[in-house]
Amino acid sequence: MTTKFRDPRQVKHLDDVTLRREMKHLLPAELILDGEEWDELLDFSNQSARLNVLRKNLIAARRNGGSAPRALDPTERNALAFYVLGQGPRPRFARLASGDGHYGPSWLLADDPDAPPVAPAWPAQDPDEPGRYVQPKGDFAIPSDRR
Repeated sequence: MTTKFRDPRQVKHLDDVTLRREMKHLLPAELILDGEEWDELLDFSNQSARLNVLRKNLIAARRNGGSAPRALDPTERNALAFYVLGQGPRPRFARLASGDGHYGPSWLLADDPDAPPVAPAWPAQDPDEPGRYVQPKGDFAIPSDRR
């Protein structure tokens, strides 16, 4: 597989530990990254916020009969790794975040299915009244005497 890079200084290289950490940041609490994270759940010396939420979800699912968090399959894990490395699109199961760790829908690429719609040109004028930017509703900011 050959890949063309524009600038070799902008190629993202991550060691395995950093890649796993960044992949875990993009996963919701309903997904477990891999078998190693299952082992981290069983080792109570690991007390990160993510592991505590996963433990809580597992206990709640067992108690209430709901669905427990599931582990990613290898194709999902590879898709997430490619996204973190900047070599593929964001998987739909990943959180709304950019591959470099900026959270929120505003950081998503325009072609992402979960990206927010483009805002209309502002100011939006009322077509019936040019130059008027707010549609009158008859409501006022002060309380009325109507009861």
